Amino acid sequence: MVSALKNTTGDIAKLSLAFAIAGLVGGIASRGAMFLGLAVFGALCGVSLGLALRSRRIGLVATVVGAATFLAGGALAFVTGMTVGVTLGSPDWYDALVPAFLGACVGIAGGLGLYAPARRAGYSWRSVAGLALGFAVAAMVGQAWLLPALPPGVGADAVPFALWGLLGGLGFSLPGRARV
Repeated sequence: MVSALKNTTGDIAKLSLAFAIAGLVGGIASRGAMFLGLAVFGALCGVSLGLALRSRRIGLVATVVGAATFLAGGALAFVTGMTVGVTLGSPDWYDALVPAFLGACVGIAGGLGLYAPARRAGYSWRSVAGLALGFAVAAMVGQAWLLPALPPGVGADAVPFALWGLLGGLGFSLPGRARV
């Protein structure tokens, strides 16, 4: 029988911080190459998830699948963003809504990649939705306020990814896990 069990505040904070560090490292590794950064980010999120669940098997699978799905989500977001940009030009709402949509694309793909190996540990589709929502908000905040304020360089690559990780990790862990 499965009963609902919310994650403790400490579990939520640990996973959010671990995802933020994964984003920071992914952003530093990217050096402007977004796809490489997303692959590193996804792999480290998988490692973080495995450590949080104390499961080597889940961690190994989540590392490989996380890297692939974050990369695929980035490719989907790129193609979608280019299509919207070419089709519609750059209307007033483009700068606000398109980054949120692109963040959600990466979040859905990456969330599915992390959820697949972790579902037996009690994670549900709500974690995927939470990660997508976290990435969408982080992308919108990063594009609108954070990137214009940061000087060019490694920090401009790393800090937005860390925000994605922090909010994505919060969204992934906040719905809680079911006890199995």
